[in-house]
Amino acid sequence: MKSQNAALCEKEFREGIVDVTCRPQVAWLEITDRCQLDCVMCLRKMDVNVTSSDMPREVSTRLLTSCPRRSDLWRFSGSGEPMLAKDFEYYLGRLQETGARIEITTNAQAFTEDKLQAVLP
Repeated sequence: MKSQNAALCEKEFREGIVDVTCRPQVAWLEITDRCQLDCVMCLRKMDVNVTSSDMPREVSTRLLTSCPRRSDLWRFSGSGEPMLAKDFEYYLGRLQETGARIEITTNAQAFTEDKLQAVLP
């Protein structure tokens, strides 16, 4: 069964409504663009703007304070390995406190016992 928000998103899309009232179903959170791998298919190889840096904590704090329940799902993903971000556990904890659904796209190379415990509910 679809959530009321998902049904509203579909309805507004079908009706061509531009100024939507539904929440985003998925919010992507790219907390770093650093990665320890060098995969041949990675888009990082084509992006001249990759700086190998983390999102400033002030920016993410504002985002997480204002938006956590406005998305059905928060996804840690992007052009970097989320677990390399120095504040990964902080971001994860903030979202876990809200009860939001969370997905993490990871290459699992940066897993430690602490990070594994933080990820598991």
